[in-house]
This record gives sequence, structure tokens and C-alpha cells, in this order.
Amino acid sequence: MSLGVENRHYRFRNYKSRNGELYPTHALGPIAKWLNINRGNRFVSLVSVASKAAGISAWAKEHLQEDHSAREPFACGDVVTTILKTAKGETVTLFHDTSLPRPYSRCNVLQGTKGIYAEDCKGYYLDGTKEEWSSMADMYAKYDHPLWVRYKKEGVKAGHGGMDYLVMRAFLEAVKAGTDTPIDVYDTAAWMAVTCLSEASVATGGMPVCFPDFTNGKWLIRKPPVESEYSLEYIPNIQIPEDEPHARV
Repeated sequence: MSLGVENRHYRFRNYKSRNGELYPTHALGPIAKWLNINRGNRFVSLVSVASKAAGISAWAKEHLQEDHSAREPFACGDVVTTILKTAKGETVTLFHDTSLPRPYSRCNVLQGTKGIYAEDCKGYYLDGTKEEWSSMADMYAKYDHPLWVRYKKEGVKAGHGGMDYLVMRAFLEAVKAGTDTPIDVYDTAAWMAVTCLSEASVATGGMPVCFPDFTNGKWLIRKPPVESEYSLEYIPNIQIPEDEPHARV
């Protein structure tokens, strides 16, 4: 991030002038799908707090010349913590943490009344079983999405381990079929709004901020998206034909 000027990276400008959850979508997108956001559920409020901004400046001081733009103060705190509340009573905690040294992890945790999944320990626990973590490897072998199974087998790669390609492919196939895209305009608005709302909360010392209803009440009656091989939700009976459409890009 310190070399954002050289790399022409837009996030550098944001880090310099904004303090909030600047990159919510990677973490929030899958979670929003798990919680049926905009289709029977929605975000109703959030709170955000930020630590001081020290990480980028410390690295820049050690590695860059004095006149480099990264030696100037940054606004965005090193760790921004955001908690969202949903209409159905769930809470979602996001961490924006890209300025301090640590091994890569999205720190994904999913917890409910029947168990918990935790990315960092690569494990899960289900209520009523032995009280220790079970390996996710067995679950992936049994329940991995058929589309991922196919792509991993074929070795298809195109950015972020194939995710970039699959997201674009899903959009194009939906447009061609005249159906809703797996990520629609309401999803985009809800996920991206977190940034400006978290800025407002951080600026007021972590006060709650109401979340707009971009569907204007339609979230109560909207049906699930049309099922397809690119649906973000797991669909166990998907059959992917041998002439899978990735060859027809």
C-alpha cells in the first residue's frame, strides 16, 4: 500500500484521506449470501471504531526516502472494526487490517446454534460431537461446489485463484439468459455502503449509524435468485455438462 503512487493504486488515496472500513466487499459478500441479505433479511445498522494509523508510516519511514508521499500522515486506522446488525438479529463483524504485518487470512468465522466454522484453524465443530475441531478437508471432499470441483480439476486460473473469472462468467451467463445476476444492484449498494457508513460512525466515536434500505421494503418479499451452476449458494444437484460454457467465452 505504501507504493500506491508507483502502482497507481486507488486505495492509496483512500487511505490518505478516509478513516473507515474501506474494503468491505471481499468479506461481506459471502456473509451477506449466508444471511439472505436483501431477500428476507437486511442490514439495519452498524458501528465502527478505528485504531491509530501507524503501520504504513512506520514501514515507509524505514524503506522510503523522506520526500516520498507515503511518508506523509495517513487517515485510515491500522485496524478498523465494524459490527453490523441485521433485521433478523444476527451480527456481522468485519476487520479492515491491511497495514500491519501478519500472515494472510480473511479470519472467516461462522457461528450459530448448531456449530461453528473457523478459517484460521481450518476446522469446524458441530453440536453433539466430540468437543474438538474437525478438519474442513473432509467437508470439502464431500460438499465442495460442483463448479469448483470441475475448475480445480481442469486447472482453470484467472485472478484470485479463479474467482475473478467465475464472477465475471456468472454475470455474463445471467445477462445472456435474461435472469437476475447472482450479485445484483441491491447487493452492490448494500455491500459498498458500509464504507461511507463506517466513516460516519468512526468520526462520531463509534456511534451507531442506520443502514439505508436500498430495496425500499422489497427485501421482505424478494425471492431467491434463479438457480444456476454459478449460484453463490450451494446447490447439491448441479450437473455440469462436458461442454461447460467456460469454453465459449
